[in-house]
Amino acid sequence: MIGCGISKKNIAVGGRQLKVFLSHSSKDKHIVSAVANRLGRSYIVYDDFTFDTAVDFETSIERGLEVSELFVLFASRNSIQSDWVQKELTQAQALRLAGKIDSIAAIIIDDLPIDELPDWLKKARVVSLNSVASITREIQYLFQRRLSQKQSPYFVGRQSEIEEAEAVLSPTSSLDEPHVFSFFGLEGVGRKTLCRHVCANLLSLPKSQTFRIQDGDSLADLVIKIEEDINPSPSIAATKSRISTLEKTSSRDLSVIFERLAKAFVDARELLILQDDGGLLDNDGFVKSEFADMIAIARNSEAIRFAIVSRRKVRFAPPEKGFPCISVGPLKEDDAKRLILRQFRGSKFAITDQQANELAPYVGG
Repeated sequence: MIGCGISKKNIAVGGRQLKVFLSHSSKDKHIVSAVANRLGRSYIVYDDFTFDTAVDFETSIERGLEVSELFVLFASRNSIQSDWVQKELTQAQALRLAGKIDSIAAIIIDDLPIDELPDWLKKARVVSLNSVASITREIQYLFQRRLSQKQSPYFVGRQSEIEEAEAVLSPTSSLDEPHVFSFFGLEGVGRKTLCRHVCANLLSLPKSQTFRIQDGDSLADLVIKIEEDINPSPSIAATKSRISTLEKTSSRDLSVIFERLAKAFVDARELLILQDDGGLLDNDGFVKSEFADMIAIARNSEAIRFAIVSRRKVRFAPPEKGFPCISVGPLKEDDAKRLILRQFRGSKFAITDQQANELAPYVGG
C-alpha cells in the first residue's frame, strides 16, 4: 500500500504534541480505519487506537478532545445521524471557542449535502473526498499547515527559478496555461521542494503526491501504483488480477485511464508529481515510447495538470510540441548558508557563521 504517515519531525507545538481527533460513525469504520493506519497512531485520537477500555466511552471522548488541537469530522449520512458524533461536535465547538482546539475540518465521504452540516461547521474547512489516499493527504496537509503556523518554512532563494515558473505556469492568457510541466536538475538540489512551493503559491495546489517511474517500469505499472494509492485493492490477489488486466491493455487505453486518475488529483486540489528515476525518459532526455501516448493525451487535456521531476531536460523530436521545463541548479552559497543557519536556529545544536560558511558549498538545496 502506497502512502506515508505524518512526519515524526517537529510534531510538538509549544511543548505539546500535536494530535488530530478523528470523529466518525462506526458505520464508516472501514474508511476511517484505513486512514488512521496510514496516518500512524502516535499523532491521532481514534477510538480503536486511543480509548481506554477501562474507561466509559463518553469520558474517553472528552479526554481525547482535550489533548487534540485538530478536529476532523468524517462527514456522512451515517455520522450526521450518530448521537456520539453529535456529542463530539458539540464539545469540539466549545473547545474551539475556548481556544483549546485550533482547527476544525469536515471531510464529506459520501453524497451528504453540505447544507446538512451544522451552520457553524459550514464555516470551517469542508472538502469532499472519497479515497483513503486523498483523505489521508488532506489530514496530513492540515497537520503540516498547523505546524507551519508556528514554524518558519525552510525555503530560501530560488528567485530566478520562481520568476521563470510564474511566467510559464501563470501566463497572461489562460489559453497558454500548460497542463504538463517539468522541473529538472541534479538529485538533491531541491527540484521537488521548488515544484511544490511554486505550485502551492501559483496554482493553489497545497498538497502533492509523488510517484516514481523507475527503470523498467511500464505505463501499466504507473497506473497500478496510482490506482492503489487512490483506492487500494482489498487483497494481494485482487492487485495481481488488476495487474494482469492492465498488462493486456493498449497504451492508448492506459493513457485514458491515467487521464482519469490524474483528474482525481485535480479535483482534490492536489499536485500529481511524476519523478523520473530512469523509467520515463531515455538517456537523451526523450520520453520513452511506452509513455508517449500518455504525455500526448495529457498535454491536450484541459481536465488535468501534473509535474514531471527529472535529472534531464525533457527533449522533443519535431514536429512534436513540447512543454515548459524549468532548470533547477544548486543553491547559491549565500542562500545555502541562510538555509543552514535557519535549519539550526532554535535547535539544541549551535552552529557558527564560520561553520555555516564551510558547509555551504556542500548544500545543493
